Amino acid sequence: MKKRPFQNENYTAFAAILLFLLCVLLVVLIHVNPGFKRHADAVTPFFILTPDSVTEEAIPDYAGVRRTYTFTIPETNTVTTTGARFTFYLRHTIAQFSVEDSMLVVDLSEENDPHIGKTPGNYWVSFPVRPVYAGKTVCVTLTPVYDSVRDEVPSFMIITRDTLLTLLELPQDGLLLVLALIAIAAGLFLALMVLAMPLDRRDKHRIFLLGTVTVTAGLWKLCGLPTVTLLLDYLGIHKEIWFTGAVSYLLMLVLSLRLLTAMRTDGENRTGMRCFYLSAGIAALLVLLQLLRLAELHAVLIWFGIGMAALHLISLLGQKPDRSELLWLLPFFIALGVDLLIYRVTGSMRGAPAFLIWIILNLFLRGFSFVREAINRERELRKKEEELRDARIQSMMNQIRPHFI
Repeated sequence: MKKRPFQNENYTAFAAILLFLLCVLLVVLIHVNPGFKRHADAVTPFFILTPDSVTEEAIPDYAGVRRTYTFTIPETNTVTTTGARFTFYLRHTIAQFSVEDSMLVVDLSEENDPHIGKTPGNYWVSFPVRPVYAGKTVCVTLTPVYDSVRDEVPSFMIITRDTLLTLLELPQDGLLLVLALIAIAAGLFLALMVLAMPLDRRDKHRIFLLGTVTVTAGLWKLCGLPTVTLLLDYLGIHKEIWFTGAVSYLLMLVLSLRLLTAMRTDGENRTGMRCFYLSAGIAALLVLLQLLRLAELHAVLIWFGIGMAALHLISLLGQKPDRSELLWLLPFFIALGVDLLIYRVTGSMRGAPAFLIWIILNLFLRGFSFVREAINRERELRKKEEELRDARIQSMMNQIRPHFI
């Protein structure tokens, strides 16, 4: 009895369906209970503080402006006895603050954090509000690093960490957080699964690229969520989180271009390969310049995206485009453009899920199609090899038989 090749095809399809159902279940759980364990008590008080005064001065460095906010801590027992913290969220802004008549002075300036680049990233600033601070003045000095955040005014709150996480942040970031985790998990699953399958090198390459593009897209979105920096604030790696997201964005666009060149079944797209090598070299150069503190990734991300769109188009038009290339390229940049436009207008990615929704649907539909085509192609190859072997054996038998006669 001959062994049928790829008997695990049904198991692969079953595993993909199971993963998809688990992802749907995770979305439902997040929607029903964003805190997983419990919601913050609805009557837990928190206060939105209005500055007593705001002073602004022009400076020669960074975005050219520095603002100083002063607040008076409310003399309320609830504020100082519930573990509340004076908290606000910043994007690419250096913070310095102190409390009147106390030793508490926090300085997050570049001189005290000289690693990677001049931006501190996106992060939460908070300190505990103790009873001795009631009625005292808090002074907060903010220095925007880039022009894109020059006019942003943070929301200053006195709030507990649990309330901030479960009542304010998770409900806003929940959808995008789940989509990003699904993209990372499903992309890793596809990339690792295909490495273990005995497929043709070309098929294995494009399936692996599809998985890695999805993983980098998920990382890019994940690293931009305030909830993630809040969950990991105790590690003090907010700057590293932002740069991980920026590098993931670069890799996503470069790998997308490589995937576009690998979709052709009639041979390599030479123009596309040249564009890919050019884009990979530029991305590596930008990262190197950032590490050497000669350039800022934040300042060039938008221009890199525009340049990558042009390289994708050049690669597509280098040869007559086929249907699979068009179905990858057009939705990719339409969804990405919508999200970037929302980010440009609102200053946040939390209201921009279009790209991740498309990339996840594309992963499940196109990824399953790629795997099925690769398995069928390998099966046909095995069948032809068996037929050729049988034909050779029959030919040898036909040559041997006359000698016996």
